[in-house]
Amino acid sequence: MTANAMKGDRDRCLAAGMNEYLSKPVRADRLREILSRFLASADQ
Repeated sequence: MTANAMKGDRDRCLAAGMNEYLSKPVRADRLREILSRFLASADQ
């Protein structure tokens, strides 16, 4: 999660090795989507 929300920040963060990018303000539906993806992969 980051407060950086400038154009291109997502690409730079992912290129640096982050698994996902979530900028503030956090939308509950987007957070739920990301968490469910990671929780599903942890069950495998």
